[in-house]
Amino acid sequence: MRQPNFLFITTDYQRGIDLPSFGAPFLRMPNLDGICNEGVVFKNHISTSPICMPARACWMTGQYPHTHLLWDNIDSDWLHTTPTLMKKIKRPRVL
Repeated sequence: MRQPNFLFITTDYQRGIDLPSFGAPFLRMPNLDGICNEGVVFKNHISTSPICMPARACWMTGQYPHTHLLWDNIDSDWLHTTPTLMKKIKRPRVL
């Protein structure tokens, strides 16, 4: 059985409405527009942190910042010891 492929693309300093695919006429992002138009876009979401690394750590771990304890964009050692979505789906499935 083939393992599925997942591609997560995150961008910084953007709200969802800032994408041309959602009607923002002031930006040109043809590659990101193509992905939005042909892929899956989550339109109803919030960020658990206003800082990028803690916010990404939240969706990678399924934990809030007060649980995974990543508060800034400096500390990256947490990734080696913390269970993440990527580590979970990387493991081969046992039938």
